[in-house]
Amino acid sequence: MKLAISGALILVLIMIPTVLSNQFDNIMAASSYSDIPINKVQHLFPYALMFNTFVRNKHEMDLNDKRRYIIHLLYDIPAFLLVIVFKLLNNPLNSLCSQITNCCYLGCLPIPANVKTLNNMGIKYVVNMCAEYNGARITYKKYNIKQLQLLTVDSTAPS
Repeated sequence: MKLAISGALILVLIMIPTVLSNQFDNIMAASSYSDIPINKVQHLFPYALMFNTFVRNKHEMDLNDKRRYIIHLLYDIPAFLLVIVFKLLNNPLNSLCSQITNCCYLGCLPIPANVKTLNNMGIKYVVNMCAEYNGARITYKKYNIKQLQLLTVDSTAPS
């Protein structure tokens, strides 16, 4: 509920910038975010879209929900580009894989270029929980890695 209120508040701030522009500093100070340097209300627009996609109603998101595309545009694509930039800069934040136990790894977004690394690590099975991406099936087959795909809509709990 708190997230829904924040998203609605930001959307109102964006839709009526002339009315609220004078009161914006007061709102930010009241919400204890006065140390965040935001010069114009319009800079919050991308975040308002993201917050509003997470607003829940009586119906959960399904595979045909339009909010999935907004999430993909405003979150998945920039996050993926950031990972590529970190990889090019050899930054440790580019890690897409974390070892949980001796034989279990938690990772995200295995693209075909990473499958050889997965094979070198001894990974033989992949569980893909992403509804938006079918995985690197052809490359998995080349390295004899088996994939189980359990479609789960982004930002929802698996059922």
